[in-house]
Amino acid sequence: MYLFVGFVGPIISTTSLNILALNGPDHVLHVVSAAVLIGFGLLADSPVVRRKSVNR
Repeated sequence: MYLFVGFVGPIISTTSLNILALNGPDHVLHVVSAAVLIGFGLLADSPVVRRKSVNR
């Protein structure tokens, strides 16, 4: 949703569809937030490397 608002926001900013009162910094914030969230989602999905335990 953040990515959608980040890219559609500049298009609807000057129309009557701008019911959220979006402006330039809002668009940047939404795109950056989406990129960070996508990055964390991809990193969280990566497999965990486990080391074998050594009995002493």
